[in-house]
Amino acid sequence: SHPFFDGMWSPEGRPTFRIKAISDLPHIQECSFYTHLGTHMDAPFHMYKDGRTIDQFPPSKFVGGGVILNIPKTRLEAVTSEDLKNAKPDVRERDIVLISTGWEEKFGTEEYSESPYLTEDAARWLVDKNASIVGVDLPSVDLPRTLRKTGFTRQVHLTLLKYNILVIENLTNLKGVAGRR
Repeated sequence: SHPFFDGMWSPEGRPTFRIKAISDLPHIQECSFYTHLGTHMDAPFHMYKDGRTIDQFPPSKFVGGGVILNIPKTRLEAVTSEDLKNAKPDVRERDIVLISTGWEEKFGTEEYSESPYLTEDAARWLVDKNASIVGVDLPSVDLPRTLRKTGFTRQVHLTLLKYNILVIENLTNLKGVAGRR
């Protein structure tokens, strides 16, 4: 997880993390932040009004085998189903799949918003593999804002969350363990 600190990076136009003392005791503070700030997890409720929330999943959903795939990408470059198929180690059914593109190093910079992204075919491939959780070192699994056109639907989110595949965004510290089960 990226550390939270006063004034940390936030997507364009979104509130940032704010912390202020509300007492002369240093441990009594008030925090306010946008709920998709920093490293966070999306549940189906993020996209579907009748979707499950994080607390409606059993603890077993958050524990299990997994892979950290090393799929280096550059600015605005897609992570495709072919990338996922060719990555090692192989993704197994019900794996937690974390994808290291190397983009975590740009967190907090203006360039971070022009990140790689997952394609719709990558999302369908992960559904076919029955992934449990998909995590990325990107601000979103979907297209970055600069590539979104009128009618953009967040199809990657919709596809994964429809099948109760939880999404983690803004992961960090994957590079050192990428390519491992």
